[in-house]
Amino acid sequence: MAHSNQVREFLVTDNGIQLLDVVIGPMGIITGASRLTQRMQEQAQLVAQQHELSRRDRELERKRRVLEATIENLRTEFESLAEGDQILAIPTLVRKVPEPIRKII
Repeated sequence: MAHSNQVREFLVTDNGIQLLDVVIGPMGIITGASRLTQRMQEQAQLVAQQHELSRRDRELERKRRVLEATIENLRTEFESLAEGDQILAIPTLVRKVPEPIRKII
C-alpha cells in the first residue's frame, strides 16, 4: 500500500492489545489484506516445495528399486553361468573360461 502511513498492526484481545509481527514485502511493510495475501502465497510456496520434495523422494525410491532389481538379475545370471562351469570367479575378476582350461578344471 504505497499511500498508507500504517507502520504496525495490532489485535485487541481479552488479554489486551497484541502487536502483530511486521511483514516486509518487496514494496515495504505489508498490512491488512495484503498481509493475508502474502502469508497465503508463502504457505502455497511451502506446500509446493513439500510436494516437489515428496515427488523427488518417490522418484529416487523408484530408481533404487530398479537398480536393486537389475543387481539381482545380474547375480542370478552370474549364478546360472557359474553352475554351468562357464565362468571362473576370481576375487575381483569374473571372466569366461576358455575351452582348453575348462577341460583341465
